[in-house]
Amino acid sequence: MTDRIRVGIIGGGSIAKAHVIGLRSVPSYFGVQDVQSEVVIVTDVNPATAQAAARKYAIDRWSADWRAVIEGDEVDAVVIAAPNDVHASIAIAAMQAGKHVLCEKPLAQSVGAAREMVAAAERAGVVNMVNLNYRNIPAIQYAKRLISEGQLGKIINYRAAFLMDWAANPLVPRSWKFEAKHTGGGPMLAVGCHVIDLAHYLVGEITQVVATARTTIRERPLHQGPDTYSLAPGDTEMAPVDTEDLGAMLVQFGDDGPVGTIEATRVTHGRKTHCYVEVNGTDGTLVFDYERMNEIQVATPQTAGLGMARVVIGPAQDGGLFWALGGLGVGFAETMALQMRNFMHSIVTGVMTGPTFRDGLRAQEVAHAALTSARTGSWQNVVLHR
Repeated sequence: MTDRIRVGIIGGGSIAKAHVIGLRSVPSYFGVQDVQSEVVIVTDVNPATAQAAARKYAIDRWSADWRAVIEGDEVDAVVIAAPNDVHASIAIAAMQAGKHVLCEKPLAQSVGAAREMVAAAERAGVVNMVNLNYRNIPAIQYAKRLISEGQLGKIINYRAAFLMDWAANPLVPRSWKFEAKHTGGGPMLAVGCHVIDLAHYLVGEITQVVATARTTIRERPLHQGPDTYSLAPGDTEMAPVDTEDLGAMLVQFGDDGPVGTIEATRVTHGRKTHCYVEVNGTDGTLVFDYERMNEIQVATPQTAGLGMARVVIGPAQDGGLFWALGGLGVGFAETMALQMRNFMHSIVTGVMTGPTFRDGLRAQEVAHAALTSARTGSWQNVVLHR
């Protein structure tokens, strides 16, 4: 049994912070028990970014050569926090070297690359996870329990949206997040994958989609600094945007299953992280909004006449996973701590917990089918890779 797992973070951008916090929070939340982990190195192709991340997050070592880290023996596992188009090459090289891998979402820049990652993971037999961490929210876990227990009856409808406004200002620079060759898509893939995965987790597999998408801001200032989200300085050269800013899809679960709608955008003013999920059944409804992530609304035959009942998530719903008192709440960092606990536990026990690369692939297939539908104007079958 491994008693100390050495982890390397590949990519020194803003999301690296969340992974470091998640890893270091595991003992505080869940106890040391049978596994410990340590972030031993951070890498980035930009040496200045790698060095800055190491200093900021108090990591002893940094490198600009991720291949040397993967091919050496100083790490047991890697967390990939780099742009989408390099996920596959890094993950496959790491798994071939026997390293366990947790990869940022979306799994890859394309369905083909995501399928290669799944195949490589199954050949290597290593732990593989994708950071679809919204599954870990205690309110979502409670929703899953209500659905599994049949308290909503037969599920007939799924309604979801992931709405943000960080790119609503046209002066937000044209970073790699606005280039299809690096991303594979805009918000329908980047954050749509979260609510697509929640659809699969809560309801079942999406098998058909029809969609529409728009690019509302067609050019942006060229990216000049390390911060993807801050505004560009004045008198900056403009560059075209070739990913969608917003989109919506109608989805079908199986031949005679539930129907649903999913929206995703990064240009809706006032929406910060509005991840909304509603599940309707023949006997009830549940509603979740990430901006009020420590509660869930439920309607059952006993309460429907009064509207939606508000349930505050606490030990009665999550089994005391975090706090002994209800109403104290959890946030994004706790979802990362749970993700890292599951990753470490899977490495130690050899029993894989989700979301795995295969789950990431399933979400990717739906998102890319929706983007194809938006271009062609036709229904698309989702080709699920078995």
